[in-house]
Amino acid sequence: MAATHTGAVSSTSQPNTSHVPRWSAIEASIEASVAWPCSTVSRVTSWAVKRTGAAIIVAASSLLLMMFLLRAGGGAGRRSWCRHLRLARPGLVPRPPGGPGTSVHGWTRATVGGGSVPGVRASLLRPAPLGTDIALAAAIAAGSVLSLRSQGQGWGVVALQVSAALSLGARRLNPLVPAVVVLACTAVQTLVLGSSPDDVFYLAIWLVGVFACGAYLPLGQALLGLALWGVTLLAGVQGGVHAGDAFFMGILTVGGFVPGVLSRRAETSREEAVLLARRRELDTAGAVAAERAGLARELHDVVAHAIGVMVVHAGVAEANLGRDTDRARQALVTVQTSGDEAVQQLRRLLHLLRDGDEAAGGGDAAVAPLPSLEQLDVLVDRVRRAGHEVRVERTGGAAVPPAVSLTAYRIVQESLTNVMKHAPGAAVDLAVRRTRPALEISVVNDLPAGAVRGDGGFGQLGLAERVAVFDGTFSAGEQDGRYVVHARLPLGGPA
Repeated sequence: MAATHTGAVSSTSQPNTSHVPRWSAIEASIEASVAWPCSTVSRVTSWAVKRTGAAIIVAASSLLLMMFLLRAGGGAGRRSWCRHLRLARPGLVPRPPGGPGTSVHGWTRATVGGGSVPGVRASLLRPAPLGTDIALAAAIAAGSVLSLRSQGQGWGVVALQVSAALSLGARRLNPLVPAVVVLACTAVQTLVLGSSPDDVFYLAIWLVGVFACGAYLPLGQALLGLALWGVTLLAGVQGGVHAGDAFFMGILTVGGFVPGVLSRRAETSREEAVLLARRRELDTAGAVAAERAGLARELHDVVAHAIGVMVVHAGVAEANLGRDTDRARQALVTVQTSGDEAVQQLRRLLHLLRDGDEAAGGGDAAVAPLPSLEQLDVLVDRVRRAGHEVRVERTGGAAVPPAVSLTAYRIVQESLTNVMKHAPGAAVDLAVRRTRPALEISVVNDLPAGAVRGDGGFGQLGLAERVAVFDGTFSAGEQDGRYVVHARLPLGGPA
């Protein structure tokens, strides 16, 4: 019984092994199907964590570095703007060169450039802070040496990455230089030495170089630089760079290039704003200077003529007090009349300065209207009473524009005043000819022996400026023993 029982137990406890191979195959296939995704996820996660951490470090370091460089270069850039514009102090505007005869409008356009703002902006670009760029390149090169040697890389790889790092010293002078150098170094390392660049300082070189292409090149050249960096990436892929690394480098390329382009646009906007502000300052200064020059001309024409006539007739009155009472009285009346006219015209100028154009329409300012060729006979008669023979020739009696008439009157007035001052008693030939395109004025006087020859002073300079407003011509000087003043005023109005 015992034996039988034992045999029974043995027979019942023996396992059935007929199905073991089938279940083992199933378990192995399940394990393999699960293990591959898990392994892939693990590798991707590890790669992502490692690369993301490196990217964060590089991005943060680069951001801090760029902020430092912008702050360090800003002061020099602003001083450079001032040096280019010759405006070291924004509140001051340089005086137009060439003395009072220089055209303020022409000087303003010559100083600013005379064109649109983008056309001028090229001369105001900040100079590259070369010392800072070289220091940055040297720091990355030193870090590359320490990092690569700690990884056991050979000196060939170290030399290539150091060369790529040092090329960053020219990133502002010509951002294409780092792109070409990094392309060459990467191609040699991957295709010749058989190793792929994966150092963190290589990422820094890449990021700084790509940013430089976007920030310091025009868009067309920047795209060329971006293409060079893309070729560098393809060279790395051909040399065995992992696809995930290549994808990460592509993201890093876009992430460095786009901020560079945006930085350049922001810098361009700031430069254009500065230029516009400077142009407004110069335009304002030019307008003020032109207004002051016009006021100076008007005051000179009014006061100088009146005082000249008064002095001459006062001398005539003094010379005839004891022998020709009537002539002395007429001379004194002329002195009084000239003084009254000068006071009225000065009052008109003061009202125009105080109240603007509204004062020209009435009130006290209307007491002294602007002189014109219609008052030419009164002017000539006053000079004749001073002892000068004045022969007048007038042709073409049609009316001329008021502005041209005023300028013509001032030319005759200044010329006759100079005759009374510098050639007492000299005969004068006055011609006013109106043709279809222009009005011509000619004042010719004899130069008697001992005549005082002036240098023209501000009076003739003011006449030349008046004529230049109409794009006319003016000349004054001695010809064959006579003094000739000639002016030609186009009738089209101010140019």
